[in-house]
Formats: sequence, structure tokens, C-alpha cells
Amino acid sequence: MDTRLFIAVLGLALLDSLNPMLFAGELYVLRGAHPERRAFAFIAGVFVVMVVGGLLLAGGLTRWVAAYFSRLPDEVWLLAQVALGLGLVLFGLSYRTHADVRAVRKPPSGLFGPFLFGALLMLNEVTTAVPYFAAIALMSEASLTSTEWLIGLLVYNLVFVVPLLMFVAVHRAYRDRFDVVSNRIDGWMRKWGPRVLRFGSIAFGMLLLGGVAMTVAFS
Repeated sequence: MDTRLFIAVLGLALLDSLNPMLFAGELYVLRGAHPERRAFAFIAGVFVVMVVGGLLLAGGLTRWVAAYFSRLPDEVWLLAQVALGLGLVLFGLSYRTHADVRAVRKPPSGLFGPFLFGALLMLNEVTTAVPYFAAIALMSEASLTSTEWLIGLLVYNLVFVVPLLMFVAVHRAYRDRFDVVSNRIDGWMRKWGPRVLRFGSIAFGMLLLGGVAMTVAFS
């Protein structure tokens, strides 16, 4: 995989991983019985939905790109990059900076409950998956082998769940004081998480637009 493509996919994954709703959902699961096992089930639900969704989306997108866009000139891809950059900027400008987290009375029971909870919550967040769509589009239009493409998809999703895994580590390190710590983290995320996602989207979109401008200027 090209270094610039890898950096772009990695950057999109880091941006996409800052999801306040998923953070709040995992903090909620961690307050139930057997919290760490249930948190891993929650993360597995998120991961499975992301990977399966990516494979289904990319399967259709790859065929579409191969059928209709494989012979298009470079100018068309520059326009696509402009559209992607503008889309990210508009997404950031329109994204709400106050996340609505629904309160639920009891954590889901057993391990299937958290797994299903994570999967459904991830499906609910499809409207905020602009970075994921962008990463799949970038990988689909690149000349990658099937192995390279699959590695890129898995790397993206592993990076995506890193913050969720960090909450499990925090719980293990501060088990006795986790309720206090989680309340503080939850408050911080509600305040700053949406802002980071918003301005990160704007910044990455501007970076893409700047790359187009540099390409045009030096071509």
C-alpha cells in the first residue's frame, strides 16, 4: 500500500474513532456486572458491523469503480478529491457539538446483550461514518491487491476500536474508582469529543483541498 494512502486511511480511522455515542455506550456497559467481559463483547459488536459493512460496501463500490471509472482521466479524480474535501468540511460545519446520549436503566445482560448493543449502536451511527466511506473510496480507487485491501480495512477498524479498548484498560487500572473516573471521562467526552470530530473533519477536508491545489499548481 502506498505510504500516502496508508497515512490518509490511518488519519481517517483516528478521526472516525472519536465517537462520543460509542464512548458513552461502552461506559454504560462497564458499569454492569462482569464489566470487562461485557465491554469486549460490546467492542466485538462494533467491530463486526464495521468490517462486514465495509466488505459489503466495498464489494459493490469496487465493481462500480472498475466498471465506470477505471479509464477516467486524472482530472476527474481531482474533482472527486475536491468533492470529498468539501464533504468533510461541510460535515464538520454541520455536525452538532452537543451529543445526545440516551439514558438506559439497566445494562444489557450476559454477553450477547452488549454485543447486540454495540452492533445496533454502530448501525445507528452510520450517518456519522463519512470518514469510513472516504477511506473505502480511497482504497477502492487505488491499485491494491485483495490482500492489501483487506489489510487496510482491518487496520482501519483496529485503529477505530483502540479508544474503546483504552476504556477497558482504564477500568482495569482504576477499578475501585471507575465510577468517578468514568463520570469525569463521560463529561469530558460530551464536551470535547464532538468538537474534536467537527474540527478534525474540517481540518482533514481542508488538507484534501490543499492537496488538490498543490497538484494543480505544480502540474
